[in-house]
Parts: sequence; C-alpha cells; structure tokens
Amino acid sequence: MPRLRAFLLGLWPVLIAAVVLFSLLPGSRMPDLPLSDKQEHFTAYLGLAVIPVAAVKRGRIALAAALSIACLGVALEFFQMRIPGRAFDARDILANCIGVLIGTLAGLPLRRRVLTAGQTRYSPLDS
Repeated sequence: MPRLRAFLLGLWPVLIAAVVLFSLLPGSRMPDLPLSDKQEHFTAYLGLAVIPVAAVKRGRIALAAALSIACLGVALEFFQMRIPGRAFDARDILANCIGVLIGTLAGLPLRRRVLTAGQTRYSPLDS
C-alpha cells in the first residue's frame, strides 16, 4: 500500500474520534477556536469526507464512507441534546452535510494521485 494512502487511512479514524470527542464534550469544556461554529462543522466534516473518497480504492465503499460521515454528524447532533451546555442545531447538520458534499467532490480529483502515489510505473523502455 502506498505510504500516502496508508497514512490517510490511519489518520481517518483518529480524526473521527477527535470529532466525536469534541462533539460530546460539555459546552463548558469546549476549546475556543478562531472559527465560527458553522465553520468548525463545515471544516471538520469536509476533512472527514475527503479522506475516504481520496484513499479508499473501491469507489462505492469510498462514497458509502463519506455518506456515513454525514450520518455520524446527524447522530452526534441528536446526542448533544443530552449534554450540558450543548444543544441540537439543524444548521450544524446543514454545515456538516455541506462539508461532506464539498469534501466528497474535493476527494474525487485527488483519488488518482493518492491511489497511485509511490507506485513505480513500468515502461517498456526500461528493459
């Protein structure tokens, strides 16, 4: 497996875990970031979608992985209703889904580069 692809596929569950962790923290424990709430959601879910689309070999599985990230965002938003200082916000779901859509579209042109990175190409002239 090419190194870039292996790195991305190893990084992906770490980023998912980070998004889940930060999504389920009580409001009082949330770090103060320089982005707006909606920008945070958009950026996080864009990153979570672009990785599998770019690094998973089978296209349908890559798209299913991206779709599962959108579903994760919806589920986490519902879980936040039970966490002190957090609240359900449909606009967060919208920001997540737009991030997944843009991440999916951004990942498509990266697929070939990621899937072939580090592979040597055979040329008949090399013989």
